[in-house]
Amino acid sequence: MEHIKKALLKSLFKESIKDSIIDVVASCISDYETENIAFYITNPDFELLHPGDYFKTKCNILEYNNLPVNLDTLIDLNLSENGFVYGQVISADSYSNTFNPYYYKMKCNLFIHDDNLKVIKKQIPIDTHKLIKINKSEIKYFEYGQDITSTT
Repeated sequence: MEHIKKALLKSLFKESIKDSIIDVVASCISDYETENIAFYITNPDFELLHPGDYFKTKCNILEYNNLPVNLDTLIDLNLSENGFVYGQVISADSYSNTFNPYYYKMKCNLFIHDDNLKVIKKQIPIDTHKLIKINKSEIKYFEYGQDITSTT
């Protein structure tokens, strides 16, 4: 990973920067940060998310987090479509008091259902690059003035 960091940094900085400076900067960047830098370089159209923003993410997030949710029920509730589920960003999943939209993981409310098929918000951390920013109006569940009040 160290050689990837250095190659990435060399591509970002001018040739006039000494290798020793590249080494210093590379040693200060975590593997997660390196992956994020590479992601943003290769995905220039990625929209940054902020607290309150709505998103969609692939349905496999349900299995990854061992959420006991029936995907067919989410589809019936208009909370899943075309292989995606929906949610809302709460904050960056860091210890900082300042929000960082580039942080590698976001604390999110995922819109799912409970055992009684009531729609709830389930708070989970999700990798930032797995979130696709959308408008609330794109979530069919909200078309008829519905709202989600319960959180677990």
